[in-house]
Amino acid sequence: MKVMRNIRKRLTAVVLTMAIAFAAFPAGMALANSNVSEQQYKNLCTYYDNATAFLVLYGDKIPADVYAALDTARNGAYPVFENGDEYAFGIAISDLRMQLSVAEAALMHDPSIANGAPGAVMGTFDGLNVGLGILRGDAAIRVAATYSSIRNLPIDMARTRIVGEFVDRIYVSVLGRSSDDAGRQYWVDGIQNGTYTTDDVVLTILNSQEFVGRNLDNEQYVTALYQAFLNRTPDTQGLANWVNALNNGASRQDIARGFASSAEWNLICNYYGLEG
Repeated sequence: MKVMRNIRKRLTAVVLTMAIAFAAFPAGMALANSNVSEQQYKNLCTYYDNATAFLVLYGDKIPADVYAALDTARNGAYPVFENGDEYAFGIAISDLRMQLSVAEAALMHDPSIANGAPGAVMGTFDGLNVGLGILRGDAAIRVAATYSSIRNLPIDMARTRIVGEFVDRIYVSVLGRSSDDAGRQYWVDGIQNGTYTTDDVVLTILNSQEFVGRNLDNEQYVTALYQAFLNRTPDTQGLANWVNALNNGASRQDIARGFASSAEWNLICNYYGLEG
């Protein structure tokens, strides 16, 4: 247990004990089968969403054969929700549990930890409940809900949804509104094809006519940066320091770049499987 706790701390987020709500599946699917208990259904939801989140966030950091094994277990588990009996549920849960354990061991380059079920991955509901992870509030809840609502999608499509959540959060925190479909798609495509970095998204929106037109004073501007880059309200001292810098000639763009270089921003980007 101590080893796993240390591993999870180093990973920052491959660490949460999950309890996904099963509302994402229509009533009467697996639970209509009297041989399948509610707990089995919940367990399969848990491991299925963990597998989805793991592949989205860390799929490019594990060997191809490990990725394929986990993806295969995930794809094989989905039909069980509708058609499986108690035995099929048990097999699907065991397979996902084993492949998640192997994937976590591969991520950590430590085969010795591949003999038990891994912790859940950040972004899932139980992580919110225990208060772990860098992201908080509505943004974190939306990511968790997305993972539980895309169980039938290929990983590439799941990743696109999660990147879309990242873009939505920036729109809300910087512009105070939800993203429009065209704007959301533009930034999602740009991030995924490498045209734009996460920093590009925020800095460009901060320079947009819409944001400039809000005519924020220096204190309001710094507060917006805290929300955009750090997902929190400013502390008193930090706010005073940044506002003082602006009042003494620092440019808003330079201040924004300072926020973009913070460790907190990098962790928030990692939450979405992106690099800050």
